[in-house]
Amino acid sequence: MMPLRSKFVRIYLVLALIGLAVGAVLIYRARAASAVPLETQVERHLAAGRVAEAVEAVSRAGPGATVESKAATAAVLLGWAAAHDSATAPATSPGLAADVGEAYIAALSLDVSNQNIYVEIAGFLDRHHIASVATRAATHAEGAQIGEDPDFLGTVMHIRLLADLYTAAEAADRTPPDVDAIMHAARLYLQEGLRDEASRYVAEARELAPDRLDVLNVLAALGMVEPVSATGVADIALPFVGGFLNQGNARAGRVLLTGHSDGRDVACVVAVPGGRVVATIDECNYKSAALSPTGRYVVYADNADLGEPCRVFVLDLETNSTRTLATVKGTVPGTAWSPDETHIAVASFDGLLLFGADGSGAPTVVHPADTEGENIRWSLQAYPHWLPGAGADAAGTGAPRLASQKLGWEYLGEVLIHDLAAGTSSPALTVSGAGHEIGLARWSSDGSKMAYARRSDAYWQTVIAAPGTTSGDPAPVLTAPIDVMPHEWSPDGTELLLQVENQIWLLETASARLSLLPGEPFFHITWGDDGVLYFLADEGRRLVGVRLFD
Repeated sequence: MMPLRSKFVRIYLVLALIGLAVGAVLIYRARAASAVPLETQVERHLAAGRVAEAVEAVSRAGPGATVESKAATAAVLLGWAAAHDSATAPATSPGLAADVGEAYIAALSLDVSNQNIYVEIAGFLDRHHIASVATRAATHAEGAQIGEDPDFLGTVMHIRLLADLYTAAEAADRTPPDVDAIMHAARLYLQEGLRDEASRYVAEARELAPDRLDVLNVLAALGMVEPVSATGVADIALPFVGGFLNQGNARAGRVLLTGHSDGRDVACVVAVPGGRVVATIDECNYKSAALSPTGRYVVYADNADLGEPCRVFVLDLETNSTRTLATVKGTVPGTAWSPDETHIAVASFDGLLLFGADGSGAPTVVHPADTEGENIRWSLQAYPHWLPGAGADAAGTGAPRLASQKLGWEYLGEVLIHDLAAGTSSPALTVSGAGHEIGLARWSSDGSKMAYARRSDAYWQTVIAAPGTTSGDPAPVLTAPIDVMPHEWSPDGTELLLQVENQIWLLETASARLSLLPGEPFFHITWGDDGVLYFLADEGRRLVGVRLFD
């Protein structure tokens, strides 16, 4: 009888021999396969319906193939894909559409700078919304040698857009539904003018979150929200295009506007509602122009380069006479009249300055500029705004105060209140919360409320605070994954205009009720002291005035 140990040895030897034989066969087949040109391997796989094997062969052998073999293989793949591509494939055979997409991507991997392949893929993606194919094609395009060919660049940009759209749609269609993902898809499709797709997604989001502001805003852009009722009181054609309408420049039956004419920045004052042009200004820095409270005067500055002398003028609309108020350093990013028209605040590279409106006396430096040189532009207090004084009576008289806000690179900065009688400046709001950034600030007419933009995470939100308070983490008036910027208070301080992407909403602060403003999307808008809302329409070619009512 054979010992047990000898039996195990023989079994081991037999298995080893079998393993060697199998290995030899595999090596033989691999060598045989490598001897077959890549294009022939791929053609055989495709002819047998083995698309995955064809793609695997390209992945395995493509990097080491010759230029000629790569070109021939790509031609085989493109020919097969073109023969099997059909606009009805997603409905009749989703698997076939996916295989065609894989063939296109395999061909692209062999020649990432071949414009014709991108054209074929773009056409395929227009018919078949397959996110994975679009994403991989966009990734390959990052290594393409596009050069300055506008057609090639346009094709690649189109593929990148489709990758974003289809990826967003894929996320929006998952179960359970995610409102954020659905709204991301809705906004992308709306941005590209694909209103039917945007409508489908936003309708789904409305079922899940009917009161979310980002949902309402897309619905508004699609014309699916009824705006607040209003009656038109003015519609005036302007003598220039691309107009600007700064806040506070609709007073005493007159509106001050700036715009462009013959390559120059110009301004005009029109009477409302009739539209008579009261005066024109041939050259004017649009940020600097301000209409006085009685509507009689305009202060404005000319355009100056950084650090260069800049002249500030006062125009008397009654006498049509202009005089020089001062010459300051650098551009002027804001001016403001005192309520009694006796003083004018001017933001400049010399600091925040206070002048007598009649030009008499030396200017007062309300707040100096912090630094010297070009960086001064981003460290000065700008956007001056007059506030009622401490202990002001019903008429708003009392010790005069100014508010201002520091310019910044990406956002506006600290808001200060300047007590002109005491000669002191103090923060309007002290915020102790981490990562809190103060953006655009807007004051109510009585100075009791300040609405400002607060950036937290990825979005700007609007916060309303009382000046002089301290807040660790103030809550926004509306919470939504969308930028919500304060625009302007109503004259009585009960309502606040909010800019939400491309729409303007009216917030009733006491009830938190939101209303959409009527008309086309607009941003150059201001309340008149008569309660009329004035805004620019038709790309700044028309001034429109409306009176809102419930």
